[in-house]
Order: sequence, then C-alpha cells, then structure tokens
Amino acid sequence: IPVLSFILFAVVIPILETRLLARLFDFITQTFNIAYNRLSLTLGAVFVFLAGVFTYFHLKVRGIDNNIDLLLTFFFGILTLLLFVKFKETESATEFHIGWNGYAILAG
Repeated sequence: IPVLSFILFAVVIPILETRLLARLFDFITQTFNIAYNRLSLTLGAVFVFLAGVFTYFHLKVRGIDNNIDLLLTFFFGILTLLLFVKFKETESATEFHIGWNGYAILAG
C-alpha cells in the first residue's frame, strides 16, 4: 500500500534512525568525555565515524549501492550530527531526516 509505505519510509524510519544516531553520538561523547560545545578534531573524528556507520548501515540494510547516493548519505550523517551539536536536541535533525527521505521517495 503506497500510503503506508510512504509513512513508514518517510516518517517512522527517519525518526528511529535519527534517535539511534543521537544515542550513539551521546554514548561516544560521554564515554570518551568529548566536549561538543565547540568543534574540534576529536569531535570531527566522531562525526566521520558515525557518518561512516550510518552510510555502512544504508549500504548493507537498505541495499544502496550507488556511489553518489552513498556519498550523499555520508554528508547527510555529518549534517545530522552538526544539527545535534548546534541545537543540543534531536527534533531539528529528525525533521530534516523526514524531509530528506520524503523528498527522496517523491523524487524517485
């Protein structure tokens, strides 16, 4: 059913993925005592690592095998993490993810 599929892939899954990414970010920054009140090389390494994990997940689970789509997924992960740091919450990143996925589904 197209409407339910759209709701699942454009709303439900982005909410779950964004929350998981936020939890991983919090876990890593708290475990290794990495401050994220300002950008640093250590925080950049966390961004690259988590964006890589996010991209790998989309490669394996979603089956994305187009290099351009994988590169965009990596940059999307970086932007999501920047939203976490800038606003200190997940709502803006979740809305960004919903909009991104919704557009991707509608655009084909």
